[in-house]
Formats: sequence, C-alpha cells, structure tokens
Amino acid sequence: MSNYPDNQNDKNNWQEKKKELMREKNPSLFADNDNDEDKNKTQESKSNSKNNFERKDDESFDDYINRIRSQYQYDPRPDLTEDSQLWEKILKIAEARDEKAYNILHGFRCGGAKLEVKNNKVIMQPRIGENHLWQSQQEYNKDRKEWLMPLRESIGEIFDSLN
Repeated sequence: MSNYPDNQNDKNNWQEKKKELMREKNPSLFADNDNDEDKNKTQESKSNSKNNFERKDDESFDDYINRIRSQYQYDPRPDLTEDSQLWEKILKIAEARDEKAYNILHGFRCGGAKLEVKNNKVIMQPRIGENHLWQSQQEYNKDRKEWLMPLRESIGEIFDSLN
C-alpha cells in the first residue's frame, strides 16, 4: 500500500492532516484573527523566517565558497599539472605582495593560463580552446591588456622573484 493519496478524497484527507500538524507546531500562524495588527505580526514573522532561511542559505554558500577558495588558493586548476608547482610559488608570492595582482593571476590560472620557463625566466602563456577561457590568441591579448598590463610592474616583480 502506497503512502501517497491515490484518489481525491484521500488527497483532501492528507492535506487536512498536514494542516492539522502544522497548526500543532505553530498555532499562531493559523489563528483566526481579524485584528490587522496581529495579521501584520504574523506576516512579519513569516517574512523574518524567510529572511533567516535565506541568510542561513547565503552563509552556507559563503562557507562553501571559502572552503573551495582555501583548497584551491594556490592552484585553482589541479587538472593542469605540468605547471602546478610554478603556479603555487607565484600565487604565494603574489598573495604576500599585492592582493590585486594575486586575484588577477589567480583568475588567469582559472582561465587556463600556463607558466613556462624560457631562458631562465618564467613567462605566462594562454591555453586556447576547450576547457579554457580563451578561444583565440586575440582574446587572450585583450584580457592581458585589460588586466595584466595595468599591474605589469608588480606582476613583473613577482615573476622576477622566482629567478
């Protein structure tokens, strides 16, 4: 036998039982008050309950985001392993020196930027295509100009500190 109502009469009985249980749990929400002040208090209580729920929901989301951020603080792309150690070093240095540069470099790593060592210097290059932010070199160049170039001195110092 199913616990679900299988006809209209059972459905109505089930809904009535649900209302009865709700009344027992919180009678003030179901009181027959013609007094506007009491109605307003009830509505305000419902609204506050909803806001508290949303606040708790937001807090849970913030907690989740903070756990994720701390887990991937120095390498938000663990799927890209070949330059992971370089990114960890760069992001640790950036975090200590310049929060804005750290955030931007972190974002570029999220987008799929890669670090390479050429001629004893660390350089950043884009990864282009699927699973990466940039679909062309032009897109990367645009983001580079907008986000990296205004902080080129700070980012240059961060990169140079590895050498």
